[in-house]
Order: sequence, then C-alpha cells, then structure tokens
Amino acid sequence: MQHNVAVYLVLGLIAGSLPVSTYSYLQMNSVQANLESTKTLAETREKENSNLQGQLSELSKKADSLREEVGALNKEITAKEQMITSINQNILQLQTDKAGLTDQLTKLKADSQKLDGEKTALEQQVRSLSGQITTLQQSISSLQAERTSLQQQVTSLTTERNNLQAQINPLQSQILSLANERNSLQSQVNLLQGQVSALTTERNNLKRDTDQLKAKWDLWQTQSNLAPQTRGSISVLGYYPQAGTYRVDQPSIIISFPNPASCFQVWHILGTSSMRPAIDAGHELIANTCFTKDDFRPGDIITYSNSLGNIIHQIIEIRSEGVITKGIHNDSPDSLLVKWEEITGLVIAIIY
Repeated sequence: MQHNVAVYLVLGLIAGSLPVSTYSYLQMNSVQANLESTKTLAETREKENSNLQGQLSELSKKADSLREEVGALNKEITAKEQMITSINQNILQLQTDKAGLTDQLTKLKADSQKLDGEKTALEQQVRSLSGQITTLQQSISSLQAERTSLQQQVTSLTTERNNLQAQINPLQSQILSLANERNSLQSQVNLLQGQVSALTTERNNLKRDTDQLKAKWDLWQTQSNLAPQTRGSISVLGYYPQAGTYRVDQPSIIISFPNPASCFQVWHILGTSSMRPAIDAGHELIANTCFTKDDFRPGDIITYSNSLGNIIHQIIEIRSEGVITKGIHNDSPDSLLVKWEEITGLVIAIIY
C-alpha cells in the first residue's frame, strides 16, 4: 500500500508539470510502464515480505517450541544429574558396606578357624570323658558291692548299738548323780580360786615392793663406799666419818695443785638437793679443769654441762663414751650419759 501511494504522487506531479504533446505522451507511457513495473515489483516484494513474516512467525513458534523442549531437556538433565549423584552415593555406601562385609567375612573365617580348634579340643575332651565314664562305671560297680557290704555291717552295728543302749540307761543315772556332785565341787573350786587369785595378787605386790627395796639396797651397797680418790700430784685433806660425809680437821688446808693459774676453779654452792649431805648451800668446791678421761674413777665428784644445765654429781660407772652419774641423795642414776666433752671439772676438795 505504501508503494501505490508513491506511484500516484509521481503521476500527479508529472501530469501537472509536463505539456501535453506526443513526446510527452510517449514519455508518460514510458513512465507509466515503469510505474507499472515498479508497482508489480512492489507487490512481489510485499508478497515476499508477507511470506517472510509468515516464515518468521513459524520460526518464532518453532523457537518457542524448541525453548520449551530445551527447558524440558534441562529439567530432565537436572533430574538425571540428581539421579547420578544419588547413584554415586549409593555406590560409595555399597563400597563401604562391601568393606564392612569383607571385615566381617575375615572375622567369620577367623572365628570359624577358632571354632574348628575348639571343636577338635572338645572332641579330645569327649574322648577323655568317655574313658573317665568307663572308669567311673567300674568304680560304681565296685562301690555298689562295697555298699552292700557296709549295709550288712550297719545292720550288725545297729544290733550292737541297741544292746549298748540298754546298758547306757543305768549309767546315765549314775552320770546325773556325779554331775550334781561335780557342780557342788565346782562351786567350792571357784571359791578357792577367788581366794588363790587374791593371795596371788597380794604376793605379786609384796614381791614388787621387795624387788624395789632390793634394787635400792643393791644400789646403795654398790655406791655406799664411793669417795673422791687421792692420786698423783692431787691430794685431798680431810676425813670421812662415813660414806657420803666429808669433814676437814683444820681451819685451813694446803692442796697440791698442778698449774693453778690455768686449772684451778672454785664453785660457791647456793643450794642443792641431790648431793646432800656431802654438798649443800654455803659449801665451796675446788675443781681441777685440766684432766683427761684416764684421770676419772668411780666415786669422783665432777662438774658437767649438758641440756639439763650445770650439774655437780658423783661418777658411779665409767664407759668408753662417757660416765654414768648420780646424785648422792637420789635413789636412781641420771638418765643421760655424761659425754667426755661435757665434763668441765674434777672436784678435789669440799670446803664446809
């Protein structure tokens, strides 16, 4: 339709501008012929365009159909991929199950071998037990024979027991009488045992007191004659009326003393209880501080210092590691050994 309008406009322009003549007529015919040809060409192209539009419409429909088919294929592909994934997972699971079943099969084989060994051992036990059963059956036969013999003995012993029971009844009366007599005697025994126990306790107490007195007597007898010793260049002036007492018979005395500048020591006694009556408050002691352990004798009075303090006691025993001491007034020796290095002086004189 657009081509037809253009042709009519051209014809109008030509008709209005050219003079009517033969030449013009011929030209008009020529133009008209061209227009007709152009119109025909335009109509042909219009048909072609219409055909092309129809083909385009068909192609568009086919494209839509292909897109739908592609979408369906994509969905199908997605489903196939999911199916493949699921199949792969199933394959992995089956491989895992296969490994587990393989392990179980290996274990079952090992168990089967173990059971075979146990079966062999049980068969050996069965054979052994069969032999034991045979032995036991023989033993049972022997025991049955022995039981028959024992039953005969039981019958005989039962008869004998009945005879003895007839003899026991009178004896039981005698036993009951003797039991009553025994109970009476037991009461007397219990009374006597109580008296014996009391006397034993009294005897033990007396023995303990006697032992203590004897120990004190033995100790006193051992130590009663101990007195300071006169030796070497040291002499003690005075006299001893009795053991444990010391007296001087002059208002002044002269004591031979080695190295008095370094070895002379005087003690002023403020009070003591363990060395009475030999030493008491107000007395003075003269001691030698230069000595060796060979200078000491039992009976010597020494001064020493230990954890109990500064002490004056008498030696009653000499040992390799030190001396045992005791206060004259004390009943027992000192509990601690006086070591040689703890001795500070050897008393050689007591001034009253």
